Amino acid sequence: MKLRKPCKIAEKTFANGYGRLPGNKYAHREAYAAKHGPIPKGVLIRHLCHNPPCYEETHLRAGTQSDNMQDSAKDGRLGKRRIDHQELVQDYLSGMRAPELAKKYGCYRTTVPKIVRRYAPGATQARHGVGRWVV
Repeated sequence: MKLRKPCKIAEKTFANGYGRLPGNKYAHREAYAAKHGPIPKGVLIRHLCHNPPCYEETHLRAGTQSDNMQDSAKDGRLGKRRIDHQELVQDYLSGMRAPELAKKYGCYRTTVPKIVRRYAPGATQARHGVGRWVV
């Protein structure tokens, strides 16, 4: 879908990539509510631009989780990419940080440590000498 206006990108984001406003509010939900009124419980605000930090009100539509999944499937964004877990672990052990790995493998930054812990349980200790994840 061709959009007439460019994305408005939030300056701060949550770990999941969605725009964050003061008070830990989601930017896209606040922008939608400001134009259309309160959002009913259980209703999602979908991004027509597929850009989570965007809060441009013309890019936002209310809908269900099913609508959101249909949008993803129609636009070819569902199930297209599988992460090579072993390659990600090797990149991690070579010194790449979570934001770099997330960008390279097309996942959220918060997904990286989960993959490393699952597929290489001792990797964080081997890299950092402690049991904590360093981003």
